[in-house]
Order: sequence, then C-alpha cells, then structure tokens
Amino acid sequence: MTPDSPEVLHGLGLLAYEQDDFPLATEFYRKALDRDPAFAPAWNDLGVVEFRSQHYDSARTFFEKAVALDADFSEAWFNLADTYEELGMAEARSHALAQLRRARLRSGEKFDGEEDE
Repeated sequence: MTPDSPEVLHGLGLLAYEQDDFPLATEFYRKALDRDPAFAPAWNDLGVVEFRSQHYDSARTFFEKAVALDADFSEAWFNLADTYEELGMAEARSHALAQLRRARLRSGEKFDGEEDE
C-alpha cells in the first residue's frame, strides 16, 4: 500500500474522526474517493460524519452510494436504516433492515443475540 492509497487515506480519516475532527476526516475520505470513487467504506464514513452532524439527507445519499457499490456492506445498510428512521421513512427503513439481514446471511455474520454454535 502506498501513502496515497484509498485504504491509507481512509484510515487517516478514521483517526481524525476518532478525534472528533469531522472536517479533517471528511477531507481524508474525499481524498480516498478521489483515488477510487468505488471505495464504499469512504462513502459510508462520509455518511457517518453527516449523520453525527444531523445532516440526515446528505447522510442518506452517502449510505445509499455505499450500498449501491457493495450490496453486502452490512454496516452501511445498518447506518442507512438508522438514517431512514431519523427521516421518518418507515417503509425504506424496513427495506434497509431486510437488506441488512440478507447481507449478514451471505457473509455468515452473526445477528445480535446469536450464540456461537
């Protein structure tokens, strides 16, 4: 990995986010997307910043982009469902939760409350 790879830039964005430096996190996420516009984790994390800032319409746009790029991205489906809830979009929220379940089933990810067998 090179210092300007999408993964490294995204990681720097995560570090900035953990420090509550949303503008810097956003800058790094956008730089990651400049390198690879199909890098779904950066779209998701742009949505997280917007959600935390209570900009639900733009958060929705970013989460929708993330799941369009990766239909098995369960974290983005979860975030999208939360955003739909904030926007009062009950039917869309139900759809996102159904997609979340499908993504988790395809990946073998456990659901909350499941125990290891």
